[in-house]
Amino acid sequence: MHIYFIHLVALTLSFSALSSAPKESSFHKLKTAKTKIAVNNIPLAKINGRVISLADVVKELDMRMYLHNPEEYKNVNNRYGFYKESWKRQLDELIQLELLKKEAEEKKVKITDADIRQELVNRYGGDIINKLHEANLTYDDVKISVKNDILSQQMNWYGFVNKIFYKVGPQTLKNAYDEYVSANPGNEIWKYQFMTIRVKNKETADEIGFKIKALDPANFTSLHSFKESLQSLFAGKEDFRISLTDELTVEDKAIAQNHKAILTTIPQDSLSSPVFLQQNNEYLVRVFSLKDHIKSEPMPFSQMTDKLRGELVGKMAEKERGTFFQRLKDKYGYSDEQIYIPLPEGFAPFSLKEE
Repeated sequence: MHIYFIHLVALTLSFSALSSAPKESSFHKLKTAKTKIAVNNIPLAKINGRVISLADVVKELDMRMYLHNPEEYKNVNNRYGFYKESWKRQLDELIQLELLKKEAEEKKVKITDADIRQELVNRYGGDIINKLHEANLTYDDVKISVKNDILSQQMNWYGFVNKIFYKVGPQTLKNAYDEYVSANPGNEIWKYQFMTIRVKNKETADEIGFKIKALDPANFTSLHSFKESLQSLFAGKEDFRISLTDELTVEDKAIAQNHKAILTTIPQDSLSSPVFLQQNNEYLVRVFSLKDHIKSEPMPFSQMTDKLRGELVGKMAEKERGTFFQRLKDKYGYSDEQIYIPLPEGFAPFSLKEE
């Protein structure tokens, strides 16, 4: 079960903690026909005897982006935007990885070659060499990254994910479901149509109403046929206008209450008795036809548990993660001032340049 949560949290968090390969790397300089990304490579942090540079960060971003979407990775503009949005977050991941390495060393946690090989196949398939070549990645780069991912997942599990496992129990899920139902109650859809007859004086309206009742809408299956019968019956009468709406599809929360009051009294595929109204200087006679009444209930709890669990894990993971890594910093005697190297004033990590 805890393997499920390891992967769930790994997917929920934005990035897994990664390590870098050698600092001098050219794969982040891939070019298109017109532009390339220039990386202003400088040291960004120092921890656990290692200096983390911007090139290290970019290498990890490239591996992540290529693995997620190779076509997007090949687009220089998309990659440039991804770099700008994600480099600080990825730097934090690399710093956290160094803390996890120290913790793993203390706890004697080992990652086997078999675990690494299996994960490489899971991520890149059997054609891994060609795929790495396409992205200008080396096998060693990716192998190290995968090893660090597995290490991070295991250490995160023992550090804070297992706490979430016990917190997201049946009652927590039930409470989350109750909140979901409260915010997303079942809905009703009304599909209907109505015919309106407009006349100028009440006497004519009463006459029409009488004849409509004589025709009896219940004898008709549709408003179209009922309308045709009325037009034949009142042929030549000048003070007489008749119209028919298109079929309406309206949610229960949006339907006019006077319409709903009528529709609730008639069976599906039947016509209502005439309804008499006065609007401005006109007299109206309306007949409604109910086409369909669809009731939707909230998704049952049994089908919502995985989704709810994922959302709860995501919310709890960020909080627990921050607490866990602060505890590691305190344990190994690091402060942010000691770890992060101040950036030059006006530092621009990336730029697009014409070839």
